[in-house]
Amino acid sequence: MPCSPPNTSRTGSAKGYVSQFFFSVARSPRIQRIEVTRRPLVPAELRAIALVPGDPALSPWPATAIASLVAAGAAVSAHLPWLTLLAPLAGGVIYFISRPSAEALASKPAAMVVCPWGIKGDRVVGWRDIAEISHRVVKETRGRTEYEYSILRVRIGDARFVGKCSNDSYLEALDALLPIYKEQSSLPLALELSRAPNRIAMDAKDAFHVLLTAARTYLASPPGRELTTQATSDYRGGARVVRPETVHLLSRVLIEKPLTYDAGPFAAVVAAELGVEETIDELLLLTMSPHPFVAAIARAAASRLGVHPSRSFPIHELTAFLGESEVDAM
Repeated sequence: MPCSPPNTSRTGSAKGYVSQFFFSVARSPRIQRIEVTRRPLVPAELRAIALVPGDPALSPWPATAIASLVAAGAAVSAHLPWLTLLAPLAGGVIYFISRPSAEALASKPAAMVVCPWGIKGDRVVGWRDIAEISHRVVKETRGRTEYEYSILRVRIGDARFVGKCSNDSYLEALDALLPIYKEQSSLPLALELSRAPNRIAMDAKDAFHVLLTAARTYLASPPGRELTTQATSDYRGGARVVRPETVHLLSRVLIEKPLTYDAGPFAAVVAAELGVEETIDELLLLTMSPHPFVAAIARAAASRLGVHPSRSFPIHELTAFLGESEVDAM
């Protein structure tokens, strides 16, 4: 599935819609009252940026030739023909400054799409497997019109790729965001809400099945039973309701920055199993996690709580990163 935003025909541009939506959710009074260090999320503007194959390197020869001609013309105008001897020197200086780097020359032109969870091109690569990203703006004049392009270079292992698109200032952030996204995408998955939980790798086989089984086992245990209390209106029927403390706990775990492990997916499944609709806003924020598994779990949980896909975004967008069987299981 392409990384495309929802239909926004009635609300303006896709980027504007997504930005405004997530900003309003993040600034909701209830979420603002939760005093924690917030987990890193993907800026909504990076939801889907398509790049066409870029030039491996911009040739410095045009600039060199221009510099040489300008220097020669200045010498003739000043009636100092001996200065024309400096024209090649001026051209050489410009060539030295603007010559392409070895990295640029080694880059392979490639079409790619920047998504919240990595880059899609000839192959799909998550943030964790991207070694380096660099961005720069290149100006090009056609006739009397000047155009600006974003040049994005990506290194994956020993391979280097380059793509370009109309200048998109949000791509500038990728260089700084990449280390954060790599760290968040490498954290193991917590299988409890305790301080020292059991954990598995997020890319483990059948991770969702393991997570769901752990959550249901936890809810049937004494600590899990403490998350709910007997309904006062149904003391004979055995109906139970979620404690206010539980809502606060789940909300905090969903938006708190994970350090050594990520309990967000576990909290999302617990919230869905208990029907805690008060956590919907937190789940919607989590749908923009840089890790595809975390984002997918948040989308599945929000859907379970009755959120329309136009708000949580389709879970099948993550198929390319997680695999069809894992996404179908959710």
